[in-house]
Order: sequence, then C-alpha cells, then structure tokens
Amino acid sequence: MEHLVIEHDGAVAVFRLNRPPVNAIDLTFARELETAFATLVDAGRARAIVFTGTGDCFSAGLDLKRVPRYRPEEQREMVSALNRTLATLYACPVPVVGAVNGHAIAGGLIFAHGHRSGARPGKHAARGLCADQAPVARKDHSVHRGYARTRK
Repeated sequence: MEHLVIEHDGAVAVFRLNRPPVNAIDLTFARELETAFATLVDAGRARAIVFTGTGDCFSAGLDLKRVPRYRPEEQREMVSALNRTLATLYACPVPVVGAVNGHAIAGGLIFAHGHRSGARPGKHAARGLCADQAPVARKDHSVHRGYARTRK
C-alpha cells in the first residue's frame, strides 16, 4: 500500500495513515483504506484496530489540491469508497480506536471519531471511547468530556 502502513502487534492491527505532510485523502488513498479495512475485517485476524497518523497530523481530510480537479465520475467514486469504508468501520465487530496524534480536520475528524470501541456510556475511561463521547484532542492538550482545552 502506498499511503497506508499496516502493522500487527499480536491481535491488534495498527493502521498508520502515511501521506505526508498532513495525511490528506485522495482517490488512491480512499481506495487503499477501503480495500485494507474490508480485507482485515473479513479475515477476522484482528481483535482490535488502531487508526493513527504519521508525523504531527492525524489527517487533514480530503486533499484540497487534488480532489477539486477530479472529474465527476472520480468524485463519485471517491465518495462511494469513503462511504463504504466508514460503513465497514461503524459496523466493525471488533473495537476500533482512533489514536489521534495531531490535527484531525474535516474528513480526518470523521475518521478520528468514526470508531466503535464497544464501550458503554460512562465507562469510557476504563474501556475506551464511544464514538458519541469521543473528545477532540491533540497530543499536547488535556481532554475534557466532549471537547479539548489547552493544557496550561
């Protein structure tokens, strides 16, 4: 895979977004995400999945230099690939954790929040974060339920 590094640590699969400088998503990257995630889920090999980014940015979302120049059929294909990936992510039978290592903007934020950890509301500190409880935080921020604030 050109823009996605998949590492295995026992039963945990780590998906590392690897498209410097900001891990922006273009059509090739969207196809890679769809194929890799669907294959891993179908194989039943992982008991947990971690999404993270390379460098100081989780993901800036869509590549705003490339995507606006796509023909209409490429735009439709990209949206379809991302929708299928997110549907697979939301329905994943194993916990999926977003290890947000930096900025998560637009579509990157959707991937950061688009996980299902299997945690029950109110138990996120002990069992992971539910998608509806996931705070937005950079690695240099402290986390407060539902939002992030700068550490003093």
